[in-house]
Amino acid sequence: MKQTDISQYISQAFSGALGEDEIEVENIYMFLIYIHFGAIKSVYPSISKARNEAIGLLNYLSKYADIPNEENEDIKLLFESNKDTLLEIIEDIWNMDDCENHELKWLEVWIAHCRYFFKETNFYESFTYLHKAAHIQALSRSKNLPHISITLIVNSFIQLSRSLMDKTKLIRIA
Repeated sequence: MKQTDISQYISQAFSGALGEDEIEVENIYMFLIYIHFGAIKSVYPSISKARNEAIGLLNYLSKYADIPNEENEDIKLLFESNKDTLLEIIEDIWNMDDCENHELKWLEVWIAHCRYFFKETNFYESFTYLHKAAHIQALSRSKNLPHISITLIVNSFIQLSRSLMDKTKLIRIA
């Protein structure tokens, strides 16, 4: 798959998830979270492997791709105040195979496209490209959208997946 194709698939995912109208900024952020986490799952279906790989991705990003001072304090606050929701998103994504959620049908299609997109590519570079393409698409939906840092997204995933893995261990013990 060419990099230009991923932009088309992002657009299709936007339409499938949010429709064609201009959407509230919060909904766009949640959509971006879903597609980023879905992209990670496409390559790493195991939550523990995904978390470990996300740590490597974060190290890569800190050297090459994302500049931490791009992170907007309001966006950090959005992540902090929505940890439970973000944790539910991770659970939804990694447990999609266990249930039939018709509202997430677009995400299943997205993950399938990502599997193909990441095949035989450098995951870190391709993930960075995907992030930039998704942000461009998001800007076309809402002109007032501040940049959301890829470093913030990946770091949130690492922190939240750790919580999810700890929660899963507690359930198994009980």
